[in-house]
Amino acid sequence: MPGVGLCTRCGAEKYRSASGKIYCKPCANRIQREWREANRPAVTAKQRERYQRTKDQHLAQCRAYYRANRAAQAETVRAWRSANPEKVREYKRRWAEKNRDRGAAYAAKRRALQLAAVCEHGEKCVPFDTYELIAGQLCIYCAAPAENADHYIPLARGGLHCRSNLVPACEHCNKSKRALMPDEWASKLRQEVA
Repeated sequence: MPGVGLCTRCGAEKYRSASGKIYCKPCANRIQREWREANRPAVTAKQRERYQRTKDQHLAQCRAYYRANRAAQAETVRAWRSANPEKVREYKRRWAEKNRDRGAAYAAKRRALQLAAVCEHGEKCVPFDTYELIAGQLCIYCAAPAENADHYIPLARGGLHCRSNLVPACEHCNKSKRALMPDEWASKLRQEVA
């Protein structure tokens, strides 16, 4: 066992390290922290370079840890969400503003799963960008610029959540059609006009 020495900074007793430096633990930590603060750009660059080198290994470790501790992770998230409802609400609001099409896609997929209206291709049949592509087209009912994707045969009437059942529709037509079949909706519009 190495001999007892005094810390060269604060004078506290400390065992001499293998490298021969005599610092107590708090002083050693302070020295390291000061060095890191003075050399922040170099430290950051070195950390980035190391992360790029070991990125796959790091992600694999994170996935493995998450899988092994899934219940604990879920409980941590649940506890944070219940302790910070206003932050959760604000995050959801900002996300919905930025991701209108993606939100519509999530809602349609959720409805389809609830109604068991998923086509034979599976729930990934309609990718998120389908809604963005449809938004650039014209409404098939009135030829106005399309803002929504409408299920031509409504999910509530046995239609499937599938690319072949999605058509471009303006917001007005999509909302007024609701769960009506196209011919029922057309005859309802004719009755309203007459």
